[in-house]
Amino acid sequence: MTGRTKFSSRIARWTRTFSYYDLVLLLVPVPFLLGLFAGITLSVPLRVGVTTAGVVSALLVADAVFRNPPINGQSA
Repeated sequence: MTGRTKFSSRIARWTRTFSYYDLVLLLVPVPFLLGLFAGITLSVPLRVGVTTAGVVSALLVADAVFRNPPINGQSA
């Protein structure tokens, strides 16, 4: 049994290729989709759902830009 390596799932290898900032960019539209869904299906006004989604997305971006800013030498 030569050449045996540690088990690694495809999902683990796939997520390792994304940086923190890639994940933030992928997550920004999620609150909008949830807000739109809530505005359509629940008795919440659509503008409330979309406004809340905007605030959540802005917090995600602010966290990535100000709280955990990219630094020189960090892989993107």
